This record gives sequence, structure tokens and C-alpha cells, in this order.
Amino acid sequence: MNAASLARESPAVHVVEDAHWIDAVSESMLADFLTVIPQTPSLVIVTYRPEYEGALTRVHGAQTVALAPLSDTETAALVSQLLGSDPSVAALVQTITERASGTPFFAEEIDRVDPRT
Repeated sequence: MNAASLARESPAVHVVEDAHWIDAVSESMLADFLTVIPQTPSLVIVTYRPEYEGALTRVHGAQTVALAPLSDTETAALVSQLLGSDPSVAALVQTITERASGTPFFAEEIDRVDPRT
């Protein structure tokens, strides 16, 4: 994989999601892969939860962007966009906002649950 990346002339984007679930062998392989990335026209994006402290968090030259939870106002705005602004859904917007705890994914998934199930 490293040799192929070094031979690549066109740009590439590699995305590794949920690194907090990675096994030791895969983590080691990816950490090795990341050592050649600065020599290539590539970008690697690794997502992980704050509790992850593995090797992928200590890559030399990497930039970290920590995303804070949405505020209640921001979460309510997101849920209102999903549900609409009709006054009849105001209580539901508030309930989803509280249960989502600032996580946009949770707000969207809660919104998608069919109350008839």
C-alpha cells in the first residue's frame, strides 16, 4: 500500500472513520501508511471519539480538529429544519434536542424513528 501511494501522481483522499474501534494490527498498518503520506499528493482524514488515544492520534505533522457538541439552540435549529416550524412539533423539537445531547447524528436519527413502530 505504501509503494502504491508513493507511485501515485494524482491526488487522493483517504478516509478512516471510527478509529476508536480499530484493532491493533490495523492501527499499526495505518500508522505505517501515514508515514508516507507527506511524500504524496494525498490527504488522510481520520475520525475518532475523544476517548481514543491510540497511535493515530500521535502522527507527526497531523492537524487535529476537535468538534464540540452542538448547543441546545443549534440542535433545536437542526431538528426544526428536519421537522419543520409548525407549532404542533415544538414539544417534539424540545424532546429531541434534549435527548440528542448536542450530537447532530443522534438528532437526525431520532427524527427518523417512526413513532408507529
